[in-house]
Amino acid sequence: MNYADGQVPRVLIATALMLAPTYQVLMPGISRLQADREAAGRLADSILRAAAVVGTPLLLGLAAVASPLVPLLFGVHWADAVPVAQLLMLLGVRASMSTVQVAVVRGMGRPNWHLAGAAFGLAMTIALTTAAIEHGLLAVTAAVVVKAFLMWAPYAWLVRRLTGLTATQQAAAATGPTLAALIMAACVFAFVQWVGDQIPATATLALAIGLGAALYLAALAVFAPAAAAFVRAALATLARGDMKGLRALFAAG
Repeated sequence: MNYADGQVPRVLIATALMLAPTYQVLMPGISRLQADREAAGRLADSILRAAAVVGTPLLLGLAAVASPLVPLLFGVHWADAVPVAQLLMLLGVRASMSTVQVAVVRGMGRPNWHLAGAAFGLAMTIALTTAAIEHGLLAVTAAVVVKAFLMWAPYAWLVRRLTGLTATQQAAAATGPTLAALIMAACVFAFVQWVGDQIPATATLALAIGLGAALYLAALAVFAPAAAAFVRAALATLARGDMKGLRALFAAG
């Protein structure tokens, strides 16, 4: 089945729509801080942490439950698209980080640097996908994912040049939440495979979501205690319906 022209590209569109608000908020904020590199670096660091805390578990969790989720949403004839969808979720993880990096580069008044980076990325995409195309859509998707992660390093260097936020600091911002999300995703994936077709897909997904949320919060408390405390406070505030308090919490965090 040729699923390249069907639902799979919609995953990319949905990911872009989720990331657009981050870019729209961050770039003007960075622009106002062009004269203060340290403040711009602190803002970028906080957004990188937030993106990792929220985006990484969401996307890795979706990858973990893709085997029941994709057929449930699109029909059993789309089951062959599961590996591609899982790779696209990995692409989304990188996209959440690249959105911040691009916003910093453009917000600091260097759109030409971003243009050069985009041109370099396009050249890499053409080279990698050309090598992979004869092996099918899965290989092409994997090539795009590899290219996206390879582009982290040059953009990390650009961010360091503009804000002083080193590549090590940028990586550290996402390390704790990413480790927690990986543990969660591995456990959820194992659970989904163990359950198989024994219960309805909707029940599998409901149980997997509950398990994933509990595991992620537990792992986050180990690998990123401050982030875990923030998430618990945000959830408690949201449960009370205190939107003003929630905005204040995010502003302070």
